[in-house]
Amino acid sequence: MGDPVFWLSISLLLVCVSLAVAIAIAIPALQELSRAARSAEKLFDTLTRELPPTLEAIRLTGGEGGSQLRRGTTAGAPSWGVIPSHSGRNAGRMAIAHPQQKTAIARKTTNKRRTLR
Repeated sequence: MGDPVFWLSISLLLVCVSLAVAIAIAIPALQELSRAARSAEKLFDTLTRELPPTLEAIRLTGGEGGSQLRRGTTAGAPSWGVIPSHSGRNAGRMAIAHPQQKTAIARKTTNKRRTLR
């Protein structure tokens, strides 16, 4: 029991077994990692091919509609303050109104909004 060579050989044996187990576990993990790397590479290749044309199409679409959108929001901005006051008055009437009356009130409000613009 006190023989140092015995303990040295047992220690070396345990180190070898531990190393073998670690390698056996690492091999499948590294295979999965390489598979994930290949999938990521395919994804990046696809993005490199597809993203620039898509961004260009979005840029063109935004350029065409952006000026119209700015004009529309500028034109509608002054009347925004008037709409909530009409809506507040009509909400009280619509709560107690008959369904046909509600439709008539909504039409009147829409017509008023059109004349304000």
